[in-house]
Amino acid sequence: MTTLVTPREVIDLAFADGGYLPPEAIGTVDIAAAEARYLLPVTGPALWQKLAEGEYPTLREEFAAPAAACAVRVAMQPALDLHRPAHCAPLTPFLCRGQRHPPAGP
Repeated sequence: MTTLVTPREVIDLAFADGGYLPPEAIGTVDIAAAEARYLLPVTGPALWQKLAEGEYPTLREEFAAPAAACAVRVAMQPALDLHRPAHCAPLTPFLCRGQRHPPAGP
């Protein structure tokens, strides 16, 4: 199954906000499902295939890979939250690498 990112890249790009998550917690099926849901509609199958084959490395590294990693996190976050102990504080919103905090206030 061809994906734009590996489990290690997903963790480095989208889960680097302090918690530990082993690479085996993210499967290629999770990555492929998130990419199909969130990236393919934007890129289209032709561009996605070229990115997956290694063409346009700058586009992949700077935009597509971080977007894919964040898509995996968005897709997996509800399942990951189910395993938090009850005494843990609620999670704060996360930022993937390269995102900026939204402006404060209305």
